Amino acid sequence: MAKYFELAILGTNWRTETLVGCTTFPVMSETIFVNPSILAATLLSAGLASISMGTVAR
Repeated sequence: MAKYFELAILGTNWRTETLVGCTTFPVMSETIFVNPSILAATLLSAGLASISMGTVAR
């Protein structure tokens, strides 16, 4: 996995990436409380964008 994501080339490691993921999750989750009127569209677009970035951009 480290080779696929080229972590060493990018100057990062699993610990940093995990910390970023654990930080991003609560920030994105606050949408549930702040923006309930357009919740479905917001969560769907955020989820698709996150999956796309994770798979395409590595």
